[in-house]
Amino acid sequence: MPRNKVNKAVNKPIGQRLEQLVVNHLGLNWVSFASKLGYTNSSTLHKIKCGDTSISAEKLFEIAMIPCLKGSINLHWLITGKGEPFLAGPSCDELVELGKSTRVSIDDDALAEALVRILRRSTN
Repeated sequence: MPRNKVNKAVNKPIGQRLEQLVVNHLGLNWVSFASKLGYTNSSTLHKIKCGDTSISAEKLFEIAMIPCLKGSINLHWLITGKGEPFLAGPSCDELVELGKSTRVSIDDDALAEALVRILRRSTN
């Protein structure tokens, strides 16, 4: 089965914004951030930063769930570069409720739909 071709032109800017978020806004290093996302080491994050691999919808959702004093992490900014890194809402608690109500842990379609709803709310 052929592998999906990696689009570095799309992936690399996302990876760079992810690094900006982690280092400048969350005050974490790659190793601790990788651990928060369930990676055993930071090599996958490094590949994401360099554009060599894509970040999954599941990991984007986990990033959105990271509690922050600055507000909710803006996935729209992370993906597109538009807007600010943080939103005043929805809160992490709202995201947890959204996750429970859509059963995002069960299938990728529900997770993708939940992410779309979060992104739509962030642009309104």
